[in-house]
Amino acid sequence: MITIHFQPSFHKESLITFNGNEISYEILPRLQDVSVLENKEKLKVAEYLKLKKLKAQNLEAEKERFKEKKQLENHQLSLKLDIEKLIQQSIKSLVVDDRIILDGIIIECTISEVGKIEFHSPEEASVAFKIVENLFAILHESFQEVQILEHIQIVQKYF
Repeated sequence: MITIHFQPSFHKESLITFNGNEISYEILPRLQDVSVLENKEKLKVAEYLKLKKLKAQNLEAEKERFKEKKQLENHQLSLKLDIEKLIQQSIKSLVVDDRIILDGIIIECTISEVGKIEFHSPEEASVAFKIVENLFAILHESFQEVQILEHIQIVQKYF
């Protein structure tokens, strides 16, 4: 299984999962971390009100979650295989990115039981960019839902 997590700086995140011949695209809501307040033994009134507000915001944000699954076409399987090979190649040869980047997108690629790589706003000539390029070729052919197509277009602008 391959997962690719897009984390744009100013938009909702998404998670793309390849599982066999199936691809899924999930738009993830931006949730507030409530664990610190939930794990406190006693809450002050202000903390209780803050926790209540954060939980309400999370409940509202959860409505923005969207997920769609599709079967890959035969011609897309070679692109998926290329993505897998490029990720494995990147895992084996870790390249240190010493650029200072204030905006952009973080991409996390995981192949279960092999490893994980993370890169930030890849440059056009890089292996990371080729992974993303192949991925967008598959995404544009696979999904027709308006929510996903709009999200794909927004995320693609980061490249």
